Amino acid sequence: FDAGRQTEASDTAALLTVDELADYLQVPAKTIYAWRHKNSGPPGFRVGRYLRFRASDVESWLAELVIAERE
Repeated sequence: FDAGRQTEASDTAALLTVDELADYLQVPAKTIYAWRHKNSGPPGFRVGRYLRFRASDVESWLAELVIAERE
């Protein structure tokens, strides 16, 4: 996932796989699944049997973490 190469319009529609999200966040894919199980990670959804994450949702989730960290 390269956030810098996408346009603003496509960024809001960009869908990430579990592996792409794990690479972006620099965590193991198992961590993504664990967060999902605990309802503590970025919001995701199923497309058929595949789990996907909107890039815009991931960025919002990260911003919330930063705000919570500062409080």
